[in-house]
Amino acid sequence: MKIIWLVVLALFVLLLGFCLFVRVRLIFTFDKPRGGKGNFSANIELFGGRFRKSLIAPSADKAPCREAKPQSEASNDVAFKDKVQKYYQAFVRARYIWLGSKSKVRKNVFAEKIFLNVRFGLDDAAATGLAVGTVWAAAYNVIAFLSSVIRISEPEVEITPLFDDELVEAKAECILSFTATNIISILLALGFNYFSVNRKLSKKEKAAINYGNTN
Repeated sequence: MKIIWLVVLALFVLLLGFCLFVRVRLIFTFDKPRGGKGNFSANIELFGGRFRKSLIAPSADKAPCREAKPQSEASNDVAFKDKVQKYYQAFVRARYIWLGSKSKVRKNVFAEKIFLNVRFGLDDAAATGLAVGTVWAAAYNVIAFLSSVIRISEPEVEITPLFDDELVEAKAECILSFTATNIISILLALGFNYFSVNRKLSKKEKAAINYGNTN
């Protein structure tokens, strides 16, 4: 009986280790055909593409609007100030958490593919030339931002101006690759920085509240 349990335990450990190191791919694609609307999709891929599932959730129905109750100007001002302070504190916390976890995220997430192909033309050749420069600048600013957040492969960017036609066509694809161990490592870093930042900010907030209190 002990041998059977040892075999089951060994198989479980092997299966757990296999699942932890299985590479997961998130595939984001965007397609804008000529004369059509843009279509965005997100898929998850496992086991070399043998398992693939869409991550796009159906749009939820909007809840019926309720009539807002009239409030006094004083109460509106107080509510607005409270919201501003609340959002500012959330922003400060998120910023410090991100700065503390940024290197861990970059180390554990890799963009296997970054592809962008844009073909467009405007009704004026000069405007088309100006738009080409703007699109190139925007594309490489986005790529530079991504490279500061995650590791990326060599991007494939092609932007083709059409001076004799008026159209917009675009195709884009980004593939992110990671394992379960990478995600666990990122979550541990985020959790540690979350509690560390909250503890430090709580001390500062208490000091600010008690500042000048002589009682």
